[in-house]
Amino acid sequence: TCGHSCNSTSTPADRAAAQALFDQGRELMATGRAKEACPRFEESQRLDSGLGTQYHLATCYEAVDRLASAHTLFLEVAAQARILGQARREELARKRALALTARLTKLTIEVPHAQTTELIVERDGSAVGRAQWGLPVPVDPGVHRVRASAAGWSTWAVEIDVPNDAEVHTVS
Repeated sequence: TCGHSCNSTSTPADRAAAQALFDQGRELMATGRAKEACPRFEESQRLDSGLGTQYHLATCYEAVDRLASAHTLFLEVAAQARILGQARREELARKRALALTARLTKLTIEVPHAQTTELIVERDGSAVGRAQWGLPVPVDPGVHRVRASAAGWSTWAVEIDVPNDAEVHTVS
């Protein structure tokens, strides 16, 4: 099974550090200090990825209201657990993801009457393909930057502060 040490490129020192970070993250979560725990789980996962760490990171994200991130990670854990034949872990992760679905805040990027096929739209520095235009996409609360650019046109950008309200917010 893949709890830890799934990353074949990690060194023994990376794995030891990952375990120490994971243990500290669990201790912090147990004492209600999720904001401190999440970076520990993130770094543990970066050093030596594992389903257990990913599940705990998703739980941590949920605790700090990063619901879109938690939802995505729970779904990823469920999918990987299914592949690995870990039915109990898959079921738990799917239930956790499902429980978050109604609480997700979403952001829709409307692109009315695109004047050019070369239009590039980005959300937080990542490309937003045409198939996503007009689609409510789950996002974590906080400030999100939407940018549109095309050759021969002025770049357009806006920041939207999305609250944690389970609503759909739109940028045009």
